[in-house]
Amino acid sequence: MRHCGVAIAVAAILAPSLAHAADLEVFKAEQPTIYVPNNFLWNGVYVGGFVGGAWATADWGSGAIALTLENGNVASLPVRLAQENVPLTGFVGGGRVGVNYQAGAWVFGYEGDFAGTTLKGHATKPFNGTAGKAITVEAMGTSVYQTTTDWAATFTGRVGYTFDRMLAYGKVGMAVEQDGDTEVSNTTFCQVMDNVTKPTPPPRTCTGSLSRAGTATRYGWTAGAGLEYAFDKNWSAFAEYDHLGFLSHLVNLTVPGSAGTVAGTRLIALNTDRVVVGANYRFNQP
Repeated sequence: MRHCGVAIAVAAILAPSLAHAADLEVFKAEQPTIYVPNNFLWNGVYVGGFVGGAWATADWGSGAIALTLENGNVASLPVRLAQENVPLTGFVGGGRVGVNYQAGAWVFGYEGDFAGTTLKGHATKPFNGTAGKAITVEAMGTSVYQTTTDWAATFTGRVGYTFDRMLAYGKVGMAVEQDGDTEVSNTTFCQVMDNVTKPTPPPRTCTGSLSRAGTATRYGWTAGAGLEYAFDKNWSAFAEYDHLGFLSHLVNLTVPGSAGTVAGTRLIALNTDRVVVGANYRFNQP
């Protein structure tokens, strides 16, 4: 009995401490919640606009022109024309529409754009030639080649990699472009030989000229790369470089006022580079 009483006394002494320990466990302070923000998402349809500068080279292939002389003995003089490269410079501006799909850090999408341009350039090339039947005539002069680009459109696929709000991307696809081509030739003629009477006649000069022009709609390829930064959940700004390449196209050149009569053809190739900056607005953003 004596041992039982001691146990009861010890229990009575320890009971308050055990109850206090239980209270500490029940009222243990809660841990603070750590908030982790979600990464920026590039998904959705977007529209945008851009402006910038462009430069190009029009490669005029070799060809010939036929100029009518004042000398009745020679009805026309075919003059061979050498190849000439025409540099172009100007501004570009337009709009675009596209769609993005994000998978992890990668972004895939499609984009189409249309731009008007002020690209324009010309070059002057000297030429000479001889022709004739009864009388040999020599022609010497110059031709002025001019090319302008009116508009360009592209349809591309895009692949990019995100660094949260920064997107680095590349693009490749199809390009369409329309240009105008004009050639103006001015020639001085000199009669150098009379094949009938044999003696060399005194020089005779006269002036001939020909102006002919045409347009071409070209189909080719494009590739480019750029950086885009989202400064708002819907708005982003970008900077981009593009190259548009077109193979040689046979351009029909007609004489103004001739009701579309073809006065010759020239093979002309065109390559365009441009650097643009702009902004996009994305829809469907939370």
